[in-house]
Amino acid sequence: MSRSVINPRAVLPSPGPAIRSGLVGYWDFSEPSGQPRVSKFTPWKHRLTEAQGEVPRVVTDLPGGSAVAFNTGGGYLRLPYEETGDLNFEGPDATFTIFSVIKLDLDDRRGGTIAGMWSEGWGAGDDSGVRQYALLLDMPADGGRKQVTPHVSSEGGATRRADGSMLPWCADYAATTKRYPLGRWCSVACSYDAKWLTAYLDGAATPRARRP
Repeated sequence: MSRSVINPRAVLPSPGPAIRSGLVGYWDFSEPSGQPRVSKFTPWKHRLTEAQGEVPRVVTDLPGGSAVAFNTGGGYLRLPYEETGDLNFEGPDATFTIFSVIKLDLDDRRGGTIAGMWSEGWGAGDDSGVRQYALLLDMPADGGRKQVTPHVSSEGGATRRADGSMLPWCADYAATTKRYPLGRWCSVACSYDAKWLTAYLDGAATPRARRP
């Protein structure tokens, strides 16, 4: 495994030495709401803080016992850019893996960000370079309806067609073929090897035919 961002929680409550050697971020969310969520077993103790509302800790029957609850339109966890440190993957040889265990209870929204360094900036047509990588859900415009749809951008801007014309958004992404479930825990992940981006649902990556 290459350098990895694991967020928000791994299946194992305490990752072994082989996994720890590649970690740059690991959050078990054992801290109560109102306190920073601190990365464990990693060189940088990335401190995620609440923004725009409370992010409560919840007790689960998963290994480790803790998770955080996000409500539509409510609070989220953030890390200022100047504190990203080794989460800032850049350059032509950058590689990463993101892993998360989630449970979705609602089906009334489109799009969702699990983790990453990503901003759409001013929205459609913005080519200013504020995108990097993200584990996203439910991007229906390009065939990713209710699927795991990670995105990556080498320059931060919008995707360009072969003739050089610009798409409204960054469309360098992968998508699972299966839709994620509602009402039960599942794992979502992505991995980038500096060439190919792969999406995973419950540990499986299903090949898709390339679009013309």
